[in-house]
Amino acid sequence: MSKTSPELAKLGKAAIEAQALDIIETEAYGEDSYAMVVPLCIDNLKLILVAPKSDYTGPITKATYMSIIMAFVVMLVLCVVRIAEGASDQAMEAGNIQATAEDVTSHAEDLVADTQSVLQNAVTAKDKISDGRQSIQEAVRQMNNITDSTESIQQSIEKLDKSSQQIAQLVLVKPFHSFFCALQKLSAIIKK
Repeated sequence: MSKTSPELAKLGKAAIEAQALDIIETEAYGEDSYAMVVPLCIDNLKLILVAPKSDYTGPITKATYMSIIMAFVVMLVLCVVRIAEGASDQAMEAGNIQATAEDVTSHAEDLVADTQSVLQNAVTAKDKISDGRQSIQEAVRQMNNITDSTESIQQSIEKLDKSSQQIAQLVLVKPFHSFFCALQKLSAIIKK
């Protein structure tokens, strides 16, 4: 007993159900194939013709490649013709190109002159910025000196204040002390 492939069973079922000419793609015979099912008018018989796809697609593929190659050759010939026509046009345009090149050169020289002017202005501005930076640094240094002097003066003021307080204590306390001592002696004499 032979095994049947699912593809062959599928082809058989499609052939049985076919009522008119039908073309089916199948792999029932081991490679991609086309199967054409044609119903016959005799006792429900069907005629099945099988042909591998490569029998059909091979010549089509070959014809496609030949068409592409021919189109490429035609395009190449057209390009050569256009280049030849363009060469004569280019010879005539060479004079125009030279005049345009001279204009471009003139504009380039003007641009170089303008660029040099901008460069000189930039250098001058840089120098002014450097001078300004140095002036700012000198002002900061002087302000730091003022701050240091102010702190020194503040310390001197604090020392002077302490000295003044000590002197005031000596001036005010000693006379009162002497006065109180004298009062105590006087009160001792009076009590006796």
